[in-house]
Amino acid sequence: MALWYSQLLIKRRFAMFLHKDFMPYVVALYRQAVEEDVLKHITAAAKAIAKALLESPDLLSFLKISFIPFEEKITILETLTPSKTPPLFLGFLTLLGQNRKLSSLEPILNKFIEYANHKSGVKHIRITSAFALDTATKKALQAALESQTKQSVELSITIDPTLIGGIIIHYNHHELDLSLKNAIFSLKSTLKELYS
Repeated sequence: MALWYSQLLIKRRFAMFLHKDFMPYVVALYRQAVEEDVLKHITAAAKAIAKALLESPDLLSFLKISFIPFEEKITILETLTPSKTPPLFLGFLTLLGQNRKLSSLEPILNKFIEYANHKSGVKHIRITSAFALDTATKKALQAALESQTKQSVELSITIDPTLIGGIIIHYNHHELDLSLKNAIFSLKSTLKELYS
């Protein structure tokens, strides 16, 4: 068996182990948030911290340092949450800290957001844009995607200046590349075929 294939299998098994390891936390938080009617606020807090973890590798490294008491980590994470964050979320973070799971906070929160979206029928669509999109463009894009998918849509937008212009839409393991970079590449390929 090729080494790369063995490594891929190990990564998949490890990911499945992690998934099984933290799904009880995800489901419990979701059920309690629904029961207390605070799902919207819990999801907003989860998104705020997940975004901060994505944007700051130092924060992620800080959470993985074992000799720092989890209470100090919670205090810092609390500053990243919106003002209307229910005590349930801070209790959830404390539980993760007590169980030494804060080092896995990013995948736990991402799985929670995915689970909450799935349960409420919201589709997550990733957009990669060559430049920042203004609010009106985001709303128009979201409305168009909701019209096409016949479902509520949540957008996450990343910036990639190498696209030159346009966007790439990532949805359900499919990709619609509407970037200028792709158009130039297609034109180049067509011209090569014609003049080769």
